[in-house]
Amino acid sequence: MLLHKIRSVRKIYRELEIHSDKFTKQSGLACVGSCSACCLYEKIEATILEFLPAAHELYLRGDHLAMLHQLENSDISKCVFHNPFAEEGNCSMYNDRGLICRLFGFSARLDKNSNRALVSCRMMKENADPVRLSASIAKAPVVSAYYMKLYSIDPQLAIIHYPINVSIRKALEYVWFNSQYRRPRKAS
Repeated sequence: MLLHKIRSVRKIYRELEIHSDKFTKQSGLACVGSCSACCLYEKIEATILEFLPAAHELYLRGDHLAMLHQLENSDISKCVFHNPFAEEGNCSMYNDRGLICRLFGFSARLDKNSNRALVSCRMMKENADPVRLSASIAKAPVVSAYYMKLYSIDPQLAIIHYPINVSIRKALEYVWFNSQYRRPRKAS
């Protein structure tokens, strides 16, 4: 069950990556340098489900207990995965980052009239060609659509948004618990 959920989340992430790449090419949007200001924002919220792949990877590496210890014994408000020295995206878990991290900057939200509004930082918007951006906004991934896809995998783990480090901790605990009590496979 746990591995099925993780595979399903990763499938959504692959789909989003294709969608985001198309939108990025059409819109010309790009992060400014190696900014990572969005990772330092203290009020990022996420669900447990979106961090199951990262938690599972940490469990497989044997780093889950150290990460749990770090999360429980610190008062960090920025994302615990933020690492300005990481090779990719200033994130120590870039390939397994959460949905919120994948959507921010390169997606849209729907207003009450179903009009799309870009979900991006000020610097990205200022550096974008407004005509090109306006022409491509209809092709942007919609935040609520991707969260609904997560919800369809496991409503319980995808409904509540916690502060990002709480979500990461709860995902680690969920993976650890489920890995401890999973039935061993029968030898062939």
